[in-house]
Amino acid sequence: MKSIEDKFQALADSILNGNQKKIEPREKWIVTDMFILWNIRSHRHKHPIEDQYLNQGSAVCAELSKNDQEILESKHVGFIRPNLTMPGRNLAGLHIQRNMDMAREQMKDAQWGILTAKKGEFLIPDNFSNARIMPLTPKRCIFSQSDNEVIGLEAVREINRVALANDIQFCFARDMSKCPL
Repeated sequence: MKSIEDKFQALADSILNGNQKKIEPREKWIVTDMFILWNIRSHRHKHPIEDQYLNQGSAVCAELSKNDQEILESKHVGFIRPNLTMPGRNLAGLHIQRNMDMAREQMKDAQWGILTAKKGEFLIPDNFSNARIMPLTPKRCIFSQSDNEVIGLEAVREINRVALANDIQFCFARDMSKCPL
């Protein structure tokens, strides 16, 4: 997952620094993968996987400290607790990867463009759901249904309404008074 984030951050930095004017076809999957990861993480945050009980067998193991558990998780090592439960968060990575594979197939048609707001600013929700919008700054976002465009206040208003309709817990902005609704 970290490699997805790192590749997207490098692409976003290149766009924001003015070194890149459009998203090349070979970079499509960088944005798509980050969009998918963002959506799936948001879903998993809202709907965490419960700890799973293993009803077969027995376990002889020491109780792991929280720090030991986190070290194992960071090394992609699963573990079973003495009470025969596996933490749901250990299973989340497998679910995320499986969901990413399925979503990549569904999003193979995505063609990302860079939108720049001429007036107004974008709201940033915790999730855009299926709207295929990736916020970058208050004035720029990546949108899969568009070419590179400078957009007016009405288009910014529409994107902000989509943000409000799809957020799960919150939306934020640099300055809410500049975000048309």
